[in-house]
Amino acid sequence: KNGAVAIIAQSNDLVSSLPVPTVLVADSAEALGQIAANYYGNPSREIILVGVTGTNGKTTTVTLLWQLFTALGYPCGLIGTVENRVGEVILPSTHTTPDAVRLHALLREMADAGCSHVFMEVSSHAVHQRRIAGAAFAGGVFTNLSHDHLDYHQTFADYRDAKKRFFDDLPATAFALTNTDDRNGTVMLQNTQAVRYTYALKKAADFKAKIIENSLEGLHLELDGT
Repeated sequence: KNGAVAIIAQSNDLVSSLPVPTVLVADSAEALGQIAANYYGNPSREIILVGVTGTNGKTTTVTLLWQLFTALGYPCGLIGTVENRVGEVILPSTHTTPDAVRLHALLREMADAGCSHVFMEVSSHAVHQRRIAGAAFAGGVFTNLSHDHLDYHQTFADYRDAKKRFFDDLPATAFALTNTDDRNGTVMLQNTQAVRYTYALKKAADFKAKIIENSLEGLHLELDGT
């Protein structure tokens, strides 16, 4: 009645009698991400896309990465809770991770603007709802995990596994960086195909950091002894 010329669904019961072409898929949310990626010309393949997930620290991490790489001369994009950025242009944000159509539209805008790197927050809701479907990630970062969002995920295991799926889905060409000070840090990388790296303040890790000074003026870190 609204003029749709085709239907994509994951249940044949819904579409068997409709007078338009129908496509049956295993997961319609996943299919939407793939369709959106193709529609916008797969922009994530034209940039270095890094996702950051965890309970706390996602916004801080993507912001610091954006600032660092921008200062190094790379044109960068940012997708997050507070704002989205295409270079120095600030765009409003409505979700930590946008829906699949908006995500790929943003990535196309960033690629067309010449962004070489994009740093984005990846929420557990977005992974579970397949909002990131179709996005080709060059790497993923895990910050930490605490008992949060259990109104949505019901159990802590469901919440943890939603985060873990992000790393499970990374390709072998990507990197996966995890926090070994968090007891769930190694769990995140159990089944990933990506190249694994670790960081920590306390435990042994590939990248060991020590906080020298932390104040309102900034954070002074020693990384791997330098």
